[in-house]
Amino acid sequence: MSNLRSPTRSGYDRLSIVFHWATLFLLVAAFASIEGRVLFERGTEIRTMTKELHYVLGLLILLTTLARLTHRLGSGGRPTITPMPATVMMMAAHVMAALLYAALLITPVLGLLSVQMLGDKVNLGFGLSVPAFIGADPEGGEIIEHLHSFFGDTLYVLIGGHAVAALAHHFLLRDSTLANMAPMLAPTVADGSSGTRIKAMR
Repeated sequence: MSNLRSPTRSGYDRLSIVFHWATLFLLVAAFASIEGRVLFERGTEIRTMTKELHYVLGLLILLTTLARLTHRLGSGGRPTITPMPATVMMMAAHVMAALLYAALLITPVLGLLSVQMLGDKVNLGFGLSVPAFIGADPEGGEIIEHLHSFFGDTLYVLIGGHAVAALAHHFLLRDSTLANMAPMLAPTVADGSSGTRIKAMR
């Protein structure tokens, strides 16, 4: 664990990097499972399995986000970006991060509540399932389900904007924003004083 918490040559410690890319993987899988369910007929076993996979992935996203926030609060914050972007860009980045974390927490919670209110359950395998936190309420469940879909769509937009911003920082502004979370890109980070590319140091 100490090795995971040690800094990389680009800034973020290894555990933060693991959390970041694990979250992305889980999100892609969750989106693929819910969008891909339409490929199968209603009532078929494979469609049910795809839907249940989405439930489990949503739960993993929630747990990973909680662990990531806990780690972030205790790890001393973000590494320095070199060269430092303009203040307005840093403010926008903080707002984007806050919105992303909020959506990553709210979306799966709404999904879990809607599943239980609609009389279904989140199966974990081996005969286990998530305990019921709320009773059945079909009408209320439909409302919560719509809210879950809304926040899910919002996540699409936020993640897309986050990705575009990271690429812009790397290829246009040539700062270390993306390399801080992807150490393999560190050799292409620009030196703010000379404009030449350098290899980031540990």
